[in-house]
Amino acid sequence: EEAKRLMDAVLTDESLFPCSYSMTFYLFRALEMTGNYAHSQRYLKTWETMMDKHMTTWCEDPVTERSDCHGWSSLPLYEYANMILGVKPALPGYEKIRIEPFTAIHDLADGTVATARGPVDVKWVKDAQGVTLDARAPEGTPVEVVLYGKTYDYPQGGGIRVRAGGSL
Repeated sequence: EEAKRLMDAVLTDESLFPCSYSMTFYLFRALEMTGNYAHSQRYLKTWETMMDKHMTTWCEDPVTERSDCHGWSSLPLYEYANMILGVKPALPGYEKIRIEPFTAIHDLADGTVATARGPVDVKWVKDAQGVTLDARAPEGTPVEVVLYGKTYDYPQGGGIRVRAGGSL
């Protein structure tokens, strides 16, 4: 509760200095942990500005706009794979894979995430009744899909389809 109150204050205090590209990663983790991840979209505007300027690599910082394709500026790549598609290790080394997409912001997502066990394809679509998720994980790798607080286990990986109703 204290962390949530603090995060609510951070989200409303415009006198705070904005995070650097690299530190935005930690801001997003705090948003995630306090149930405020939907606010991440307003902080991604910086990267949208880079795309509007037709940049082909991420800037080092917003002041010089020097573009050396810095790893710490590539946060949207991590966020899409880890949060929007929801692919995360459930055990170290991806010995078990968790697919737990954040579906509150978008109506659909589709992509492939590279893992230590092989690629994981995820596509989900949200409608008025819930979410349909289709995935393909490496054969023989256990997968758990988490949607609307319910866990679905697939001990052998492979092709997966989950239809879950409710709202996030």
